[in-house]
Amino acid sequence: MRRARGTGGAPRAAALAALALSACYSAPATPLSDVIVTWEFRRSTFVDGVAGSVTYDAEVTHPGIAAGPCPQSGVERVEVSDGEGARLTSPDVPCIWAGVQGLTLLGFPGGLRKVVVRGFRAGAADVLFEGEATVAVVPGPAIPVTVSAPGVADALSVSALLGGGPEQTCGAADVQRFEATLQESSGTVAWRGAVPCAPGDAAVVSFGPVDRGDYRLWLEAVRTTAVPAGEVVYSACGESLAHFSPQQVSVSLAPGACAQRP
Repeated sequence: MRRARGTGGAPRAAALAALALSACYSAPATPLSDVIVTWEFRRSTFVDGVAGSVTYDAEVTHPGIAAGPCPQSGVERVEVSDGEGARLTSPDVPCIWAGVQGLTLLGFPGGLRKVVVRGFRAGAADVLFEGEATVAVVPGPAIPVTVSAPGVADALSVSALLGGGPEQTCGAADVQRFEATLQESSGTVAWRGAVPCAPGDAAVVSFGPVDRGDYRLWLEAVRTTAVPAGEVVYSACGESLAHFSPQQVSVSLAPGACAQRP
C-alpha cells in the first residue's frame, strides 16, 4: 500500500499541509519516487462553426482555502487512479485541499506511468471531467505532473414546441432556421450557431456531443420568407437545462424574439 499526501512543490503550487489518503497500488521493492499531481479542466466549445475549448481552474493555488470546490469548473471532488484503473486515493478528495488543486502520490514505481483524474459533483456518480497524463518516474526528487481533464460529453437535442403547441414540422410553422446559444453556468458560451430547417423537417435542433453540466438555452425560430427577411417569430430565452446524460428535451417557444442573448 502507498500513501498520498498534499502537494509540496509543484510548479505554481505553494507548500501545503500533508494529506494522508489511502492508496491501492502494490509497489515493487525497487526504486520508488513521489509524484506531485495537480489538475485543471477543459470545457469543449462549438461557437459559430468553430470547435475549441476553454480551460477552467488553470490557477492551481488558492491561498486561505482549506478545502472546497474548484471555482470555475464546479468540480467538488476528484478521484485519481493509475492506467489500469486502480484507484490511488480515497474517492472523496476535495478539488481544492490546503489551498492547492493537487496531492502527492508517495512511492510510485519507476517507469512510464499513467495518472488518471476524474472530476465529480459532491454526492453524484456522473463523471464531469476525465483526463490522463503519462509521467516518466525515475529515482530522485518528487516529479510534478499536471492533468488537464476534458469534459465528458453526451448527445443533446432540443425539440422546439413553436408557440407552445404540439410538435410540428418547420414547413407547417413557416420556419426556415433556428439560432441557438448554450451558455454554461460559469458564463462560458459552449455552443452557438444557426441550424437550417427544411419544410419536411421536425422542429428539432441537434447540438451533437455537449459536455455535461448546467446550461441556459436561448433558441430562436427564424422566418426567412418574412418581410423583412430574418424575422424571429418564436423564441425561448435563458431556459435552464441540466445535461448529464444523452437526451432530447422539449422546450416551448413563445411568439417574438429574445431581448438579447449571449
